[in-house]
Amino acid sequence: MRPVRHAAFALAVLCALGGTPAAAASLALARQATEARDFQGALAQFEALLETQPDNSDLLIETARVYGFADRHREAVATYQRVLAVAPQRRNDIVAALAWQTLWAGDGAAARPLFVEAQALATTPRERADLLRGEGRIDRAMSKEGALLANNILFAAFTFVMLLGTTFPLIVEALNR
Repeated sequence: MRPVRHAAFALAVLCALGGTPAAAASLALARQATEARDFQGALAQFEALLETQPDNSDLLIETARVYGFADRHREAVATYQRVLAVAPQRRNDIVAALAWQTLWAGDGAAARPLFVEAQALATTPRERADLLRGEGRIDRAMSKEGALLANNILFAAFTFVMLLGTTFPLIVEALNR
């Protein structure tokens, strides 16, 4: 049932964008290959579709995602940058994915400002936490996470002092005998 739904959706999207039924069938095959984790086959289909529709931002985004799934992060970054060149209005849609792909491609310095931008666009605490993990830092010392960390360190120090205060007289008495 699911592949049929994806094929119908692909046909509707491509027809709305001026594509042909053959292109819709090719898109459905590319999506099926992606679901089956045949990323090389899916990329071949997506690249063939991009030859006929090089400015289709939705197609470029899907292609970039598959490059990411295939651990071809540099190509994913290049494809996301191509989306920004073709459709700059889609920046908010892809900035988080672009940040991750840039980081995984080994360019942490370029990824950092993208993570900061994506944090500003995050709508849920979970999204923001995931982006903080990617950036590798906590924004403020007095954030919820920072306060929890300080609280745990303080209680660990109190526990150590209590343990030392309780056992020190026993140790001294045992050594004096």
